Amino acid sequence: MPELKFTWDDVSEGAGAAKAGILGFGKSGKTYTAVMLAIAAREALGQKGPIAFFDTETGSLYTKHIIKELTGLDPLVKKARSFPDLIAFARACEEANVGAIVVDSITHPWRELCAAYLKERNEALAAAGKKYQKKKLEFQDWDAIKTRWAAWSDWYLNTGISIVVCGRAGFDVHMEKDEETGNKELVRDSVKMKVEGEFSYEPSLLIEMEAEQEFVAGSKVPKITRRATVLGDRFNVLDGQSWSFTSTTDNAKALAEVKKFFGPHLRLLTAGSTPGVDVSLKSKFGFDESGEGSADREVRERKTILEEIKNDLMLAHPGITDVAKGAKASALRKAFDTGAWAKLEAMSVEELRVGRQKLLAILKPEKPAPTVATTEIREFAKPVEAAKPPADPDLDFNFDDVKATA
Repeated sequence: MPELKFTWDDVSEGAGAAKAGILGFGKSGKTYTAVMLAIAAREALGQKGPIAFFDTETGSLYTKHIIKELTGLDPLVKKARSFPDLIAFARACEEANVGAIVVDSITHPWRELCAAYLKERNEALAAAGKKYQKKKLEFQDWDAIKTRWAAWSDWYLNTGISIVVCGRAGFDVHMEKDEETGNKELVRDSVKMKVEGEFSYEPSLLIEMEAEQEFVAGSKVPKITRRATVLGDRFNVLDGQSWSFTSTTDNAKALAEVKKFFGPHLRLLTAGSTPGVDVSLKSKFGFDESGEGSADREVRERKTILEEIKNDLMLAHPGITDVAKGAKASALRKAFDTGAWAKLEAMSVEELRVGRQKLLAILKPEKPAPTVATTEIREFAKPVEAAKPPADPDLDFNFDDVKATA
Protein backbone atom coordinates (compact mmCIF):
# COMPACT_ATOMS: atom_id res chain seq x y z
CA MET A 1 0.00 0.00 0.00
CA PRO A 2 1.48 3.41 -0.96
CA GLU A 3 2.24 5.79 1.87
CA LEU A 4 -0.32 8.55 2.44
CA LYS A 5 0.98 12.08 2.77
CA PHE A 6 0.05 13.23 6.27
CA THR A 7 -0.42 16.80 7.44
CA TRP A 8 -1.98 18.18 10.60
CA ASP A 9 -5.13 20.25 10.20
CA ASP A 10 -5.24 23.99 10.89
CA VAL A 11 -6.58 24.40 14.45
CA SER A 12 -7.28 28.10 13.82
CA GLU A 13 -10.31 27.13 11.76
CA GLY A 14 -13.69 27.42 13.45
CA ALA A 15 -17.13 25.92 12.98
CA GLY A 16 -18.39 27.91 10.03
CA ALA A 17 -22.11 27.21 10.00
CA ALA A 18 -24.92 26.12 12.29
CA LYS A 19 -25.77 22.42 12.00
CA ALA A 20 -28.87 22.01 14.12
CA GLY A 21 -31.40 19.22 14.54
CA ILE A 22 -34.83 19.64 16.12
CA LEU A 23 -36.95 16.65 17.14
CA GLY A 24 -40.35 16.54 18.74
CA PHE A 25 -43.85 15.11 18.65
CA GLY A 26 -46.77 16.69 16.81
CA LYS A 27 -47.51 20.40 17.36
CA SER A 28 -44.49 20.87 19.60
CA GLY A 29 -43.26 23.90 17.62
CA LYS A 30 -40.54 22.28 15.49
CA THR A 31 -41.23 24.12 12.22
CA TYR A 32 -41.64 27.61 13.68
CA THR A 33 -38.55 27.23 15.88
CA ALA A 34 -36.53 25.85 12.94
CA VAL A 35 -37.45 28.84 10.77
CA MET A 36 -36.50 31.27 13.55
CA LEU A 37 -33.22 29.48 14.26
CA ALA A 38 -32.30 29.44 10.55
CA ILE A 39 -32.96 33.19 10.31
CA ALA A 40 -30.92 33.80 13.49
CA ALA A 41 -28.00 31.74 12.12
CA ARG A 42 -28.18 33.62 8.81
CA GLU A 43 -27.94 36.95 10.63
CA ALA A 44 -25.21 35.80 13.02
CA LEU A 45 -22.98 34.83 10.08
CA GLY A 46 -23.81 37.89 8.00
CA GLN A 47 -25.35 35.89 5.14
CA LYS A 48 -27.41 37.76 2.54
CA GLY A 49 -28.97 34.90 0.57
CA PRO A 50 -32.57 33.70 0.98
CA ILE A 51 -33.77 30.94 3.29
CA ALA A 52 -34.22 27.62 1.44
CA PHE A 53 -36.95 25.26 2.63
CA PHE A 54 -37.20 21.53 1.81
CA ASP A 55 -40.82 20.98 2.70
CA THR A 56 -42.30 17.50 3.20
CA GLU A 57 -45.33 18.58 5.26
CA THR A 58 -46.44 21.90 3.63
CA GLY A 59 -45.00 23.84 6.57
CA SER A 60 -43.58 26.46 4.19
CA LEU A 61 -47.13 27.59 3.30
CA TYR A 62 -47.62 28.75 6.89
CA THR A 63 -44.19 30.28 7.47
CA LYS A 64 -43.18 31.86 4.13
CA HIS A 65 -44.74 35.21 5.10
CA ILE A 66 -42.76 35.12 8.37
CA ILE A 67 -39.53 34.49 6.44
CA LYS A 68 -40.34 37.36 4.04
CA GLU A 69 -41.19 39.67 6.96
CA LEU A 70 -37.96 38.97 8.87
CA THR A 71 -35.48 38.65 5.96
CA GLY A 72 -37.04 40.81 3.27
CA LEU A 73 -36.73 37.89 0.81
CA ASP A 74 -39.11 35.20 -0.34
CA PRO A 75 -37.87 31.74 0.62
CA LEU A 76 -36.75 29.21 -1.99
CA VAL A 77 -39.05 26.23 -1.49
CA LYS A 78 -39.08 22.65 -2.71
CA LYS A 79 -42.09 20.57 -1.66
CA ALA A 80 -41.02 16.94 -2.00
CA ARG A 81 -40.33 13.81 0.03
CA SER A 82 -37.96 11.61 -1.96
CA PHE A 83 -34.30 11.14 -1.14
CA PRO A 84 -33.15 11.97 -4.71
CA ASP A 85 -35.08 15.26 -4.46
CA LEU A 86 -33.31 16.01 -1.16
CA ILE A 87 -29.91 15.51 -2.80
CA ALA A 88 -30.92 17.66 -5.78
CA PHE A 89 -32.15 20.33 -3.32
CA ALA A 90 -28.77 20.31 -1.56
CA ARG A 91 -26.97 20.82 -4.87
CA ALA A 92 -29.36 23.63 -5.86
CA CYS A 93 -28.80 25.40 -2.52
CA GLU A 94 -25.05 25.50 -3.15
CA GLU A 95 -25.63 26.98 -6.62
CA ALA A 96 -28.15 29.55 -5.31
CA ASN A 97 -25.82 30.64 -2.48
CA VAL A 98 -28.65 30.54 0.06
CA GLY A 99 -28.33 32.08 3.52
CA ALA A 100 -29.59 29.09 5.52
CA ILE A 101 -31.63 25.92 5.05
CA VAL A 102 -34.64 24.36 6.76
CA VAL A 103 -35.46 20.68 6.15
CA ASP A 104 -38.86 19.75 7.56
CA SER A 105 -39.00 16.85 8.01
CA ILE A 106 -35.93 14.66 7.40
CA THR A 107 -37.99 11.64 8.47
CA HIS A 108 -39.82 11.48 5.12
CA PRO A 109 -36.76 11.21 2.78
CA TRP A 110 -35.39 8.46 5.05
CA ARG A 111 -38.65 6.53 4.93
CA GLU A 112 -38.89 7.02 1.16
CA LEU A 113 -35.38 5.65 0.69
CA CYS A 114 -36.24 2.54 2.72
CA ALA A 115 -39.60 2.03 0.98
CA ALA A 116 -38.07 2.53 -2.47
CA TYR A 117 -35.37 -0.05 -1.75
CA LEU A 118 -37.92 -2.61 -0.55
CA LYS A 119 -40.15 -2.03 -3.59
CA GLU A 120 -37.28 -2.31 -6.07
CA ARG A 121 -35.91 -5.37 -4.29
CA ASN A 122 -39.27 -7.15 -4.56
CA GLU A 123 -39.56 -6.18 -8.22
CA ALA A 124 -36.12 -7.72 -8.84
CA LEU A 125 -37.17 -10.91 -7.03
CA ALA A 126 -40.32 -11.12 -9.14
CA ALA A 127 -38.38 -10.53 -12.35
CA ALA A 128 -36.06 -13.39 -11.40
CA GLY A 129 -39.07 -15.71 -11.03
CA LYS A 130 -38.93 -15.78 -7.23
CA LYS A 131 -42.22 -16.20 -5.42
CA TYR A 132 -40.74 -14.90 -2.17
CA GLN A 133 -41.44 -11.23 -1.45
CA LYS A 134 -39.88 -9.22 1.39
CA LYS A 135 -42.44 -7.72 3.76
CA LYS A 136 -39.84 -5.71 5.62
CA LEU A 137 -36.18 -4.83 5.42
CA GLU A 138 -33.75 -7.40 6.75
CA PHE A 139 -30.27 -7.15 8.24
CA GLN A 140 -28.50 -7.65 4.90
CA ASP A 141 -30.47 -4.79 3.30
CA TRP A 142 -29.29 -2.00 5.58
CA ASP A 143 -25.76 -1.71 4.22
CA ALA A 144 -26.96 -0.66 0.75
CA ILE A 145 -29.46 1.82 2.18
CA LYS A 146 -27.00 3.38 4.64
CA THR A 147 -24.38 3.68 1.89
CA ARG A 148 -26.84 5.66 -0.24
CA TRP A 149 -27.87 7.81 2.75
CA ALA A 150 -24.22 8.71 3.40
CA ALA A 151 -24.35 11.13 0.44
CA TRP A 152 -26.67 13.35 2.50
CA SER A 153 -24.79 12.93 5.81
CA ASP A 154 -21.46 13.81 4.18
CA TRP A 155 -22.89 16.92 2.54
CA TYR A 156 -24.68 18.02 5.71
CA LEU A 157 -21.43 17.73 7.64
CA ASN A 158 -19.23 19.55 5.12
CA THR A 159 -21.33 22.30 3.55
CA GLY A 160 -20.68 25.88 4.61
CA ILE A 161 -24.43 26.61 4.73
CA SER A 162 -26.28 26.67 8.05
CA ILE A 163 -28.89 23.88 8.18
CA VAL A 164 -31.72 23.28 10.62
CA VAL A 165 -33.21 19.80 10.23
CA CYS A 166 -36.52 18.81 11.80
CA GLY A 167 -37.41 15.21 12.53
CA ARG A 168 -40.30 13.37 14.12
CA ALA A 169 -39.67 12.05 17.59
CA GLY A 170 -39.94 8.41 18.62
CA PHE A 171 -39.09 6.36 21.68
CA ASP A 172 -36.28 3.87 22.09
CA VAL A 173 -37.89 0.71 23.45
CA HIS A 174 -36.59 -2.50 24.98
CA MET A 175 -38.00 -5.63 26.60
CA GLU A 176 -37.83 -5.71 30.39
CA LYS A 177 -38.91 -8.47 32.76
CA ASP A 178 -41.27 -7.52 35.59
CA GLU A 179 -39.72 -8.86 38.80
CA GLU A 180 -43.12 -9.38 40.46
CA THR A 181 -45.10 -11.01 37.63
CA GLY A 182 -42.23 -12.48 35.61
CA ASN A 183 -43.84 -11.13 32.42
CA LYS A 184 -41.82 -9.30 29.79
CA GLU A 185 -43.00 -5.80 28.89
CA LEU A 186 -42.01 -3.16 26.36
CA VAL A 187 -40.40 -0.23 28.17
CA ARG A 188 -39.90 3.19 26.57
CA ASP A 189 -36.49 4.75 27.00
CA SER A 190 -35.21 8.09 25.70
CA VAL A 191 -36.68 10.05 22.81
CA LYS A 192 -34.88 9.88 19.45
CA MET A 193 -35.30 11.32 15.97
CA LYS A 194 -36.99 9.01 13.45
CA VAL A 195 -34.23 8.91 10.87
CA GLU A 196 -31.17 6.83 9.97
CA GLY A 197 -29.58 5.79 13.27
CA GLU A 198 -26.20 7.50 12.86
CA PHE A 199 -27.57 10.84 11.64
CA SER A 200 -28.53 11.96 15.16
CA TYR A 201 -24.77 12.22 15.86
CA GLU A 202 -24.22 14.76 13.05
CA PRO A 203 -25.97 17.93 14.39
CA SER A 204 -23.74 20.18 16.47
CA LEU A 205 -26.84 21.49 18.22
CA LEU A 206 -29.58 18.93 18.97
CA ILE A 207 -32.86 20.24 20.38
CA GLU A 208 -36.02 18.56 21.65
CA MET A 209 -39.27 20.54 21.43
CA GLU A 210 -42.22 19.87 23.74
CA ALA A 211 -45.67 21.45 24.03
CA GLU A 212 -46.50 21.95 27.71
CA GLN A 213 -50.11 22.57 28.78
CA GLU A 214 -50.93 24.54 31.91
CA PHE A 215 -54.49 24.94 33.15
CA VAL A 216 -55.01 28.39 34.61
CA ALA A 217 -57.71 28.94 37.24
CA GLY A 218 -60.80 30.57 35.76
CA SER A 219 -59.88 29.70 32.16
CA LYS A 220 -61.37 26.88 30.11
CA VAL A 221 -58.51 26.98 27.60
CA PRO A 222 -55.11 25.64 28.71
CA LYS A 223 -52.03 27.78 28.32
CA ILE A 224 -49.60 26.09 25.92
CA THR A 225 -45.89 26.75 26.17
CA ARG A 226 -43.32 25.49 23.65
CA ARG A 227 -40.25 24.34 25.53
CA ALA A 228 -36.86 23.72 23.91
CA THR A 229 -34.33 21.47 25.64
CA VAL A 230 -30.79 21.22 24.28
CA LEU A 231 -29.91 17.51 24.19
CA GLY A 232 -26.44 18.19 22.84
CA ASP A 233 -24.23 21.20 22.13
CA ARG A 234 -20.72 20.59 20.86
CA PHE A 235 -19.60 23.98 22.11
CA ASN A 236 -20.95 22.92 25.53
CA VAL A 237 -22.41 26.36 26.23
CA LEU A 238 -26.09 25.29 26.08
CA ASP A 239 -25.84 21.57 26.77
CA GLY A 240 -28.76 20.45 28.96
CA GLN A 241 -30.34 23.90 29.15
CA SER A 242 -34.04 24.59 28.49
CA TRP A 243 -36.10 27.59 27.45
CA SER A 244 -39.87 28.12 27.40
CA PHE A 245 -40.87 30.34 24.46
CA THR A 246 -43.67 32.80 25.00
CA SER A 247 -46.67 32.38 22.69
CA THR A 248 -46.87 35.52 20.56
CA THR A 249 -47.99 36.74 17.16
CA ASP A 250 -45.12 39.23 17.13
CA ASN A 251 -42.56 37.44 14.93
CA ALA A 252 -39.82 39.97 15.58
CA LYS A 253 -40.25 39.41 19.32
CA ALA A 254 -40.14 35.63 18.83
CA LEU A 255 -36.93 35.95 16.77
CA ALA A 256 -35.34 38.07 19.49
CA GLU A 257 -36.17 35.36 22.04
CA VAL A 258 -34.61 32.67 19.84
CA LYS A 259 -31.48 34.80 19.42
CA LYS A 260 -31.27 35.30 23.17
CA PHE A 261 -31.40 31.60 24.03
CA PHE A 262 -29.34 30.19 21.14
CA GLY A 263 -27.03 33.23 20.93
CA PRO A 264 -24.17 31.70 22.97
CA HIS A 265 -23.91 28.87 20.42
CA LEU A 266 -24.36 31.07 17.33
CA ARG A 267 -21.76 33.60 18.45
CA LEU A 268 -19.09 30.89 18.49
CA LEU A 269 -19.58 30.18 14.78
CA THR A 270 -17.02 31.59 12.34
CA ALA A 271 -18.31 33.29 9.20
CA GLY A 272 -16.68 31.97 6.02
CA SER A 273 -15.00 28.99 7.68
CA THR A 274 -15.74 25.67 5.99
CA PRO A 275 -13.22 23.23 7.51
CA GLY A 276 -15.31 20.11 6.89
CA VAL A 277 -14.05 16.55 7.16
CA ASP A 278 -12.21 14.60 4.46
CA VAL A 279 -14.70 11.88 3.48
CA SER A 280 -12.92 10.63 0.35
CA LEU A 281 -12.34 6.89 0.09
CA LYS A 282 -8.70 6.00 0.76
CA SER A 283 -8.77 2.50 2.25
CA LYS A 284 -7.67 -0.20 -0.18
CA PHE A 285 -8.63 -3.85 -0.30
CA GLY A 286 -6.45 -5.01 -3.18
CA PHE A 287 -9.13 -6.67 -5.31
CA ASP A 288 -7.79 -8.54 -8.34
CA GLU A 289 -9.41 -9.54 -11.64
CA SER A 290 -11.17 -12.47 -9.97
CA GLY A 291 -12.82 -10.15 -7.43
CA GLU A 292 -10.73 -11.50 -4.54
CA GLY A 293 -9.37 -8.94 -2.09
CA SER A 294 -6.04 -8.93 -0.29
CA ALA A 295 -7.75 -9.92 2.97
CA ASP A 296 -9.37 -12.91 1.23
CA ARG A 297 -6.03 -13.93 -0.23
CA GLU A 298 -4.34 -13.63 3.16
CA VAL A 299 -6.94 -15.92 4.75
CA ARG A 300 -6.51 -18.44 1.95
CA GLU A 301 -2.70 -18.27 2.10
CA ARG A 302 -2.66 -18.67 5.89
CA LYS A 303 -4.90 -21.72 5.62
CA THR A 304 -2.62 -23.18 2.91
CA ILE A 305 0.60 -22.67 4.90
CA LEU A 306 -0.93 -24.16 8.06
CA GLU A 307 -2.00 -27.21 6.06
CA GLU A 308 1.51 -27.53 4.64
CA ILE A 309 3.03 -27.31 8.14
CA LYS A 310 0.79 -30.18 9.25
CA ASN A 311 1.89 -32.23 6.26
CA ASP A 312 5.58 -31.42 6.89
CA LEU A 313 5.29 -32.66 10.48
CA MET A 314 3.37 -35.79 9.49
CA LEU A 315 5.88 -36.75 6.79
CA ALA A 316 8.83 -36.23 9.13
CA HIS A 317 7.24 -37.91 12.17
CA PRO A 318 4.32 -40.13 11.08
CA GLY A 319 2.02 -41.77 13.58
CA ILE A 320 0.33 -40.69 16.82
CA THR A 321 2.69 -42.29 19.33
CA ASP A 322 4.02 -40.25 22.23
CA VAL A 323 7.42 -40.21 20.58
CA ALA A 324 5.97 -38.83 17.31
CA LYS A 325 3.89 -36.24 19.15
CA GLY A 326 6.91 -35.12 21.18
CA ALA A 327 9.07 -34.78 18.08
CA LYS A 328 6.43 -32.66 16.34
CA ALA A 329 5.99 -30.38 19.36
CA SER A 330 9.76 -30.00 19.69
CA ALA A 331 10.11 -29.05 16.02
CA LEU A 332 7.31 -26.48 16.32
CA ARG A 333 8.93 -24.86 19.37
CA LYS A 334 12.26 -24.57 17.59
CA ALA A 335 10.70 -23.08 14.46
CA PHE A 336 7.89 -20.91 15.91
CA ASP A 337 8.87 -20.53 19.58
CA THR A 338 5.61 -22.25 20.56
CA GLY A 339 4.13 -25.72 20.53
CA ALA A 340 0.50 -24.51 20.61
CA TRP A 341 -1.34 -24.79 17.32
CA ALA A 342 -3.79 -22.01 18.30
CA LYS A 343 -0.89 -19.54 18.43
CA LEU A 344 0.13 -20.56 14.91
CA GLU A 345 -3.40 -19.86 13.67
CA ALA A 346 -3.15 -16.32 15.08
CA MET A 347 0.18 -15.56 13.33
CA SER A 348 0.48 -13.43 10.22
CA VAL A 349 1.18 -14.96 6.84
CA GLU A 350 4.72 -13.60 6.88
CA GLU A 351 5.41 -15.12 10.33
CA LEU A 352 4.08 -18.47 9.16
CA ARG A 353 6.11 -18.29 5.94
CA VAL A 354 9.39 -17.57 7.79
CA GLY A 355 8.60 -20.14 10.49
CA ARG A 356 7.89 -22.85 7.92
CA GLN A 357 11.27 -22.32 6.27
CA LYS A 358 12.90 -22.80 9.70
CA LEU A 359 10.74 -25.88 10.28
CA LEU A 360 11.78 -27.45 6.98
CA ALA A 361 15.44 -26.83 7.81
CA ILE A 362 14.93 -28.56 11.17
CA LEU A 363 13.03 -31.53 9.73
CA LYS A 364 15.25 -31.99 6.64
CA PRO A 365 18.59 -30.35 7.29
CA GLU A 366 20.21 -32.06 4.33
CA LYS A 367 17.86 -30.35 1.85
CA PRO A 368 17.51 -26.60 1.30
CA ALA A 369 14.23 -25.22 2.48
CA PRO A 370 11.90 -24.40 -0.43
CA THR A 371 10.80 -20.85 -0.94
CA VAL A 372 7.14 -20.23 -0.31
CA ALA A 373 5.68 -18.11 -3.08
CA THR A 374 4.19 -14.81 -2.07
CA THR A 375 0.91 -13.52 -3.33
CA GLU A 376 1.04 -10.28 -5.21
CA ILE A 377 -1.37 -7.72 -3.86
CA ARG A 378 -2.77 -5.39 -6.42
CA GLU A 379 -4.63 -2.28 -5.48
CA PHE A 380 -7.23 -0.81 -7.73
CA ALA A 381 -9.31 1.35 -5.37
CA LYS A 382 -9.07 5.06 -6.02
CA PRO A 383 -10.01 7.88 -3.66
CA VAL A 384 -13.53 9.11 -4.30
CA GLU A 385 -14.78 12.49 -3.22
CA ALA A 386 -17.99 12.01 -1.22
CA ALA A 387 -18.46 15.39 0.43
CA LYS A 388 -20.69 16.92 -2.26
CA PRO A 389 -24.06 15.48 -3.29
CA PRO A 390 -23.68 13.47 -6.52
CA ALA A 391 -25.17 14.94 -9.66
CA ASP A 392 -28.11 13.03 -11.14
CA PRO A 393 -28.83 13.94 -14.79
CA ASP A 394 -32.31 12.39 -14.52
CA LEU A 395 -33.47 14.93 -11.91
CA ASP A 396 -34.73 18.25 -13.24
CA PHE A 397 -34.71 20.45 -10.12
CA ASN A 398 -36.72 23.60 -9.69
CA PHE A 399 -37.75 25.43 -6.52
CA ASP A 400 -41.51 25.61 -6.04
CA ASP A 401 -43.62 28.72 -6.49
CA VAL A 402 -43.84 30.36 -3.05
CA LYS A 403 -46.92 32.30 -4.17
CA ALA A 404 -49.01 29.18 -3.57
CA THR A 405 -51.19 29.47 -0.48
CA ALA A 406 -52.32 27.00 2.14
